[in-house]
Amino acid sequence: MSALSAVSVNDQTHTAINFYQANSCMDEHEHDIDQLSIIVSGSLLESTRLGSHQVDVPSICFKPATLLHADHYGQKGAFIVSFNTDVNLLDEVNSKKPDYLWQPIDSKKTKSLLQTTLQAVMNHSTNILADNYWDILALYQQSAPINETTQPHWLKCAKNLIHDSYDPINLSQLAIDQGIHPVHFSRTFKKFYLYSPSEYQQKLLISRALHFLKHGFSLIDCAAEVGYADQSHMTRAFNKHLGLPPNKLKCLFTQ
Repeated sequence: MSALSAVSVNDQTHTAINFYQANSCMDEHEHDIDQLSIIVSGSLLESTRLGSHQVDVPSICFKPATLLHADHYGQKGAFIVSFNTDVNLLDEVNSKKPDYLWQPIDSKKTKSLLQTTLQAVMNHSTNILADNYWDILALYQQSAPINETTQPHWLKCAKNLIHDSYDPINLSQLAIDQGIHPVHFSRTFKKFYLYSPSEYQQKLLISRALHFLKHGFSLIDCAAEVGYADQSHMTRAFNKHLGLPPNKLKCLFTQ
């Protein structure tokens, strides 16, 4: 195994990108942490006491601590992103741990979230990773029904707090402060507003950045005013969501 990048998100969550060599194997083993894994490329045959499973690419899986499993990586190896979390993290937010199951990723928004996560790991963007963990876990548990048929009061309050905050908010902490599990918060937010909380916050950042660019701010000052980590972070966000870098948009505004 080759560790390509690793980030300590907080005391309870660590994220890593690993490449497993072609035709390599890991004998039966278990972890002392919970693990949310996403296979991005390559192939994997994973065996547990329940049987063997040929994993599609891309796919996502939650592996609870102490789950015995063995892995065989295919002819092209495997490229895997993992969130390794303290075994008590979900208990602390009163969440039942998901069952072990590899699920294919097939929606454009899910793949977009995966791309954002990969970029955040490579750039050590801990705030994005902290929020993306709950968004990805929410996608993994999306088969569970959401009972709310009208927007709950806590959801409206949370949306207003995100919208009115001058700086990016820690969304998982916002959910906990509202007395809501971060996964339920993410899924309910997306049901009523069509975007996950992190996607909504990103769109707000871009909207505010456009405002500053229109008013003649330099790219460096614009990134700092809005709350991006740096100018390159802002540029990546613009390229992803708007298809144009901020310097080209700034030129258009000044013509």
